[in-house]
Amino acid sequence: MIKSSDIITMHLRKPEMAIIRKMAQAAEVGGCSQIRKGSDRSDNLSVDQLVGQIGTYAGCKYLQGDIKDYRVSRYYANKAPTVGDGGADITGSNIDFKASAIRNSSKPMTTYKLLVRPRELHDGWVYILVLVSDLTDTSATANLVGWASTQMLPKSPESEGIFKGAYMLQAEDLSPLPPFRWWF
Repeated sequence: MIKSSDIITMHLRKPEMAIIRKMAQAAEVGGCSQIRKGSDRSDNLSVDQLVGQIGTYAGCKYLQGDIKDYRVSRYYANKAPTVGDGGADITGSNIDFKASAIRNSSKPMTTYKLLVRPRELHDGWVYILVLVSDLTDTSATANLVGWASTQMLPKSPESEGIFKGAYMLQAEDLSPLPPFRWWF
C-alpha cells in the first residue's frame, strides 16, 4: 500500500511547462478523454491533454533522468497524431503513464484511481499513475503515485458508473516507485 512518503513529487516550472504546453497542443489534434463524453470532452480537451503530457513528461524525467525520450516519443506521435502510441509512452517500452488532475480532493489516495481501458491493456505492461496538482499557466506539480503491472489489475473491468469498462485500482493500492536518483 502506498504511503504519502512514497509519492515522488516533481515541481515543473515555466521552461518545462513551455515544452509541455507545445506538445499538449500538438496532441489535441488526435487526442480525446477516456472519461469525458460529448461536449464535456471537447470543452476540456486542452486541459486533459496538458495533464496527460505533464504526466508523461514527469514520468520520463523521473525514470530516465532527462527528457530526451519524451521529446523523441512526442516527435513521432506528433507526426501521426490520430494513430496513438499503443500505450507506450516511452518509445520502445512497456510503460504507460496515466495522469489525472487533482480536483477538490483532500484525500487523493482514496479518491483517485489508476484506470486502464481494455484497448490500453497489454500483457507485461507497467502502468504508472501521476496526479497533477497546482496547475497554473507557468507551473504544475506532478505527483508520481505508484505503479501496477497488467497482472496486478482486476480480472474484470468495472461494470457500472463513470469508469464502466475500465480496469481500476485505487491509488493507495499501487506499488511504490523505486527511489531513483540521477547525478548528471
